[in-house]
Amino acid sequence: MRKPYMIITGFGPFNGMIDNPTTHLLNWMSSMKAPLTQNYLILGTSTLTVSAQDVQEWLSTTLPGLLQGISEDGDDPLLLVHFGVGAPSQRCFKLECNAYNTANFRVQDERGWAPQNERIDKSLPLNASIGTNMPLQDVLKDLRQQGFDVELSVDPGRFVCNYLYWSSLSASLARRASSCVFIHVPTAEACSEEQLQKFAMCALESIAATCSAK
Repeated sequence: MRKPYMIITGFGPFNGMIDNPTTHLLNWMSSMKAPLTQNYLILGTSTLTVSAQDVQEWLSTTLPGLLQGISEDGDDPLLLVHFGVGAPSQRCFKLECNAYNTANFRVQDERGWAPQNERIDKSLPLNASIGTNMPLQDVLKDLRQQGFDVELSVDPGRFVCNYLYWSSLSASLARRASSCVFIHVPTAEACSEEQLQKFAMCALESIAATCSAK
């Protein structure tokens, strides 16, 4: 069985959150001198600016560059894993099941855009949804057995997290042997860097194992 390839993203600061915990997580992953695991291969990590424009640029420019090293026929398993920080009230980790064709930003993104109930994909209805094909129930069960406070969620918001998830799911589902998930993590006040690192490593291992077993 082929080891899955994995591409991992986090986000930078936004709307007064100067210290995004996913920025530190991605910096930590990038600084590791040895491979994080023998069970999957990391093609790349990216910390994205919190803006729809930067999401589109990453999908159209950076992602294709990362995929140059794997087969074009789509037979190599590819996993896209996106981390973002949840609301201040969030205390658990959330595996997002769906994304929605809705850009409804409560504040401006980092490029000054604040759409109100606009479609991300103009060819599809507003509020249309896409579900991930990743076996999240299996991932959830595994992570809970390891002692993590984690839930499934069907509401990723309608800000840039959802914008990325919708766009990335659309790209992922167009490619054979590809899966995508968005994970919302608690703020730094509710989850230390060490706890986040431990969760992320266990989550990536679980995702790789369950997707390889599909």
